[in-house]
Amino acid sequence: MAFSSELPPEDLSSLISFCPTLLDYLRNNSKYTADMFLQSYREDYDAVDKNLSRIRSELMAAGGDMSLATLQNLCSTDQSGYPIPLSVWANAVRRIMTQAVPRLIPAELGSDLIATLIQLNEAVTVRECCLILGPLLDKLPRKHFDTLGEFCALIRDTSTNSSVLSSIVGPSLILPSVDLQASETHAASYFAAGALFDLLVTLAEPLFGRSASERIYHSWGSFRQQNTLDMRVNYEQCLLEKQQDTLKRTLRAYYEWIDPACALHVETIFDLHPFVSIAEGVYDKYNIWPPGWAELYYALSGKTVESGPNNYQVLNKSIPQDTVSLHKSQHPVVYRDITRIKLDDIIDEIISNERVFYDILNAVVVYFGNSLREVVEGRRGAERRDGLGLDKDEVEMICGGNLRAVRNVSATLLAKLEMLTLVKNVPIDAAGRAKIVIGAFSEMLGSMRAAYFPFVGSYKRASALLVSRIELMKKKKKAKQQYHFIRIWQVISNSHNELKGKRLDSVLIMPVQRVYQTKLRFERLKKDAEKLLTGHDDVLEELGKLVKEIGVLATDLNNHMARAKSKTDSKRG
Repeated sequence: MAFSSELPPEDLSSLISFCPTLLDYLRNNSKYTADMFLQSYREDYDAVDKNLSRIRSELMAAGGDMSLATLQNLCSTDQSGYPIPLSVWANAVRRIMTQAVPRLIPAELGSDLIATLIQLNEAVTVRECCLILGPLLDKLPRKHFDTLGEFCALIRDTSTNSSVLSSIVGPSLILPSVDLQASETHAASYFAAGALFDLLVTLAEPLFGRSASERIYHSWGSFRQQNTLDMRVNYEQCLLEKQQDTLKRTLRAYYEWIDPACALHVETIFDLHPFVSIAEGVYDKYNIWPPGWAELYYALSGKTVESGPNNYQVLNKSIPQDTVSLHKSQHPVVYRDITRIKLDDIIDEIISNERVFYDILNAVVVYFGNSLREVVEGRRGAERRDGLGLDKDEVEMICGGNLRAVRNVSATLLAKLEMLTLVKNVPIDAAGRAKIVIGAFSEMLGSMRAAYFPFVGSYKRASALLVSRIELMKKKKKAKQQYHFIRIWQVISNSHNELKGKRLDSVLIMPVQRVYQTKLRFERLKKDAEKLLTGHDDVLEELGKLVKEIGVLATDLNNHMARAKSKTDSKRG
């Protein structure tokens, strides 16, 4: 929607040089300044006219040179001393940039910029994009160039969704006679202009240099950080800190979808590892890239598609706009000497055994348990249900809630260790690794007690049930044995590597043995740590406390199982 302005377009053009000042003022007084450009405030029209005329008069009277205090006073209060709403200045900037003549971006230059989209689609690196757009932007007068750069940086830094805002604002700046409201005419040009402006916002710093760089501190009139990058060249070596936040959010959302327990540890993973290592670890583990990570990984690692993980097929060579600013860890990572000590092997053994334990229990709960439920609920037919040899309560006793709770404790524990297992080469020494493992197990002791006690209490009943049902099966004819739960176990275990070659009773006893085995491993860790971790008294103290607490838990579980066994025996008697 166009404004009715008291200032003619030629006079508005003289205020373009004042736009960076207004944008800087808005930026420092509102967290989401850019979002104000999405709305038109009719009640501000008169105030916009008055304040633009006032600023132009003051600038002319001062010969275009005013002090910071005078500028701040002009922006903050009107002639009557009342505060000027920020929306007034947002509308003022919008009016200048869309209605000034000559335009901020001349129509001919706008057409030339849109014509580069085909070339930009073929560009692989930021440098190539900048070398295409840079010569065209250099045609702008200096004040226009600085204003456009400042505005792009403002959208990048202060909008809730820069891509959406760019697609709306862009056409009004690049195409002639288009207001910020969506135009239904010339749809192709409109959307092309939006896409191009989104790219200008994404590449603001390498394209516009100092006028679009990050500020040293946030107060009005602050100095701009000197852009240490060679403009339009080698931007791949730097990442705005904001980009790392985007990558963290992406990984957190990815984990919420594929492995929710790990989502809590994203910050620590990024503290320990550079992006390339994290990306490789995630893909190797789950075989699926987080959104937008594949292109960024290949751009940063220097690897080709063929040499990267598992022949990922790049469908579009251009780096996505939300990840075009490449990653560099905010914490410089210095990897320790790869020479390992004995303590590393014990730590690896503890983590590896936990992973194997989880994989086995998960396969029982998910594959075997779900198959039994389908049969016992009649979803596979009455004949299979009658031949299963178990009822619903017995199915739950063998592979239901108690086993699932133990499985969940193991999953949470592995999530706490994700920072050590996701990337093979961990940039901390053995003492640091030990501290993470000790901390993870110490935090889970309460959950282990809550999950293991019910399982151990019911284990003897489940074990006795298995024995009795197997004996009954052997007495049946072979034709009636084919649907028995033991036959289902044989099929399931042979089709899953985690269970192959294992008997059902040997799997169900694993949680009973688990705590005692964990105690033995940590006792070995403590014995070697006392020799190898001299000077790390805090780690040794925590380790000693953990070994003692695991020992108490193992003893309590053993006593609990003995009491449960005596109750079972007494019932039989």
